[in-house]
Amino acid sequence: MGRPPAAVLGARPGRPRHRRPGPVGGYNTALLACLEPDLACAIPGIPATSFERLLFEHASHARVRELESRGVTREMLAEVFRPVSPLVLEPQVAPAGRAIFGGTADRLVPPDQVRDLFAHWGEPPIAWYHGGHITFQRERSVKDLIETTLRETGLVGAA
Repeated sequence: MGRPPAAVLGARPGRPRHRRPGPVGGYNTALLACLEPDLACAIPGIPATSFERLLFEHASHARVRELESRGVTREMLAEVFRPVSPLVLEPQVAPAGRAIFGGTADRLVPPDQVRDLFAHWGEPPIAWYHGGHITFQRERSVKDLIETTLRETGLVGAA
């Protein structure tokens, strides 16, 4: 009933599938890596891994008090997001095909969320860059990580 999620990513029959950074974000890449068994690699970049923490960390104190007055707690939201949490689900991508990158100065997705996925995924190769949420595209360490992962998983030839 429908096609597998990776089919939308441009995978071709007979070729390994992969997921690397793009407009769908690090969270979706991490989640897809837990749901799609045919991926050769997944490289979530600055992945949000806990939306309840992000909500309570980014919301104003007034908004948090309003949510709590309505019975909305971090614990409740953690339970709501549990079925789609890349920190609860196990990755289907082989350990050699996993890599992550994150920004040490990212104020949208703080480094602790990246570290959480790094630990949950068994400490795969990781690249940290000194920048924010959208500056990774200029970072040599990120480019090197992506190129190395793609090469080691056979998705691109040696340079």
